[in-house]
Amino acid sequence: MNIVKLILKSPKNFRLLTGLTPEVFQTMLAKFEPLWVEARRKHQLKKKRKRAPGAGHPFFLTPDEMLFLYLIYHYVGLPYTHLSEIFGIHPSNICRNFKLIFPIISDNFEMPNKEVVDTDKLNSMLKEYASKVSKPTIKPAAKNAATGQRTDKKPFQKPSHTKPALKSNLAKPVAKPTAKPVAKPAAKPTPKPVAKPAAKPTPKPVAKPAAKPTPKVKAK
Repeated sequence: MNIVKLILKSPKNFRLLTGLTPEVFQTMLAKFEPLWVEARRKHQLKKKRKRAPGAGHPFFLTPDEMLFLYLIYHYVGLPYTHLSEIFGIHPSNICRNFKLIFPIISDNFEMPNKEVVDTDKLNSMLKEYASKVSKPTIKPAAKNAATGQRTDKKPFQKPSHTKPALKSNLAKPVAKPTAKPVAKPAAKPTPKPVAKPAAKPTPKPVAKPAAKPTPKVKAK
C-alpha cells in the first residue's frame, strides 16, 4: 500500500491536502494516467540516449503518487525539500517531473483554488502517513573517508574488441619533390677607391721689372 491509498481512507485529511474529495481524485486519475504514460514515453524518445527507452532503474513513483504529489504542491505549497523527504525522491527529480505534469494538468483539468493553510501541521501529518508506508531505500554510494571518492565505482576498462581499420581504395597522392633551394649569386667585390692625384704646387708670381725713368726732353 502506498501513501495515496492510505490517505484516501481519511477523506477529511485528503481534502485538507489536495482540496479534492477522494471520488473526484479517482475520476481525475483515470484520465491522468494514460496522459502521463504517453508524456513520459515522448520525453524518453526525444532525449539523446545511450541506452534504449525503458532501460535502467524503474520509475520510483506510481501515476497516482505523482498526481497526488503535484496536487499537494499546488494546493498547500509545500517546498520541494519537504516533499522529497516524504516521497523519498530527490528535489531535482520532482522539478523535472513537474515540467511534464504541468501541461497535462493545465490542458485537461480544473485545479482547486489555493488555500492558506498551516504548512507545518500538514507536513507533520504527511510524515506520519509516510512512516506507516514501507518505501524502498536507496543505498548510498560508498566513499573513501580520506579522499571522498566512491569506492564501489569500477575503473574504466577499454573494450577488448577493436574495429578494423577501413582500407581506402583511393590512391594516395604522390608526394611532390622537394624543390632544391637556388644558390644565391656570389657577392661582387667592392671596388677599391681610386687614389686622387697629388695637387700641383702653385707657381710663385714673377716679379715685374722696375719701370724705366722717362728721359727729360732738352729745350731747344
